[in-house]
Amino acid sequence: MKVIQHLWFERDMEAALRFYCALIPGSSLDWLSTVPGDTPSGPEGSVGLAGFTLGDQRSMAIEAGPLDPFNHSFSIMVECDDQAGIDRLWDALPEGGWEVCFTPGGDCAGLIVAALGQARQRVLVQAYAFTSAPIARALVEAHRRGVEVRVILDRSQLGERYGSGTFLSHAGIPVLVDDPPGIAHSKVMVIDGEAVITGSFNFTRAAQERNAENLLLLRDPRLAAAYAANWWRRRAVSVPYDEASVPSAAADGGAPDSGKHARHNLF
Repeated sequence: MKVIQHLWFERDMEAALRFYCALIPGSSLDWLSTVPGDTPSGPEGSVGLAGFTLGDQRSMAIEAGPLDPFNHSFSIMVECDDQAGIDRLWDALPEGGWEVCFTPGGDCAGLIVAALGQARQRVLVQAYAFTSAPIARALVEAHRRGVEVRVILDRSQLGERYGSGTFLSHAGIPVLVDDPPGIAHSKVMVIDGEAVITGSFNFTRAAQERNAENLLLLRDPRLAAAYAANWWRRRAVSVPYDEASVPSAAADGGAPDSGKHARHNLF
């Protein structure tokens, strides 16, 4: 009979295991699979399984969402030969973590949707252009499961006949319009006071399918607190979406007098 430890991951199991295996000599990611059936954590194929070896210790892992939340009741101890070995591991294990995505080639919208799917308490959004249906739906789904969702948009979004601002507002999500001297150019989400999504990536179909963009997901409570504080500062000078004025258009019904509305679909 053999006894091995079994780790539960809410997300990012494979990336975490590959990272651990790269740090400890003699380690390997031995196999990856999925549960061949429906579970309380999701449908068939959505729950991941892995077998891995850290040093001389065989282990297993499961990636099954937030059903069993992370806590500090279990840990892994690594015995090092000297202080240099301790320092190497210490320096390689910074607080938090990050993920990066680039387009073309990466599913940056999918990364955002997945992060929103893990939100439990609050999501704060700042968006310059927002036309991505998958991201808008993910925000509405978070709102429906009890997550507090708040959104600040640039004024250019008021010109959309039925844009994401209207969609989110009709779903009961508080939507505001920033009122800076120029444009509200932030592309930011703060999730549960723990993680920040930012980068050049606008929340648009064009950013995912046509543009060359970058996206960062940064898990750092101190960084999240700074971004959240800025969100609340912008909220103080914003107006409700339903009360904000639509940018005026030329007399012939053509281009608006603000170039930012004419440009926003490019981004």
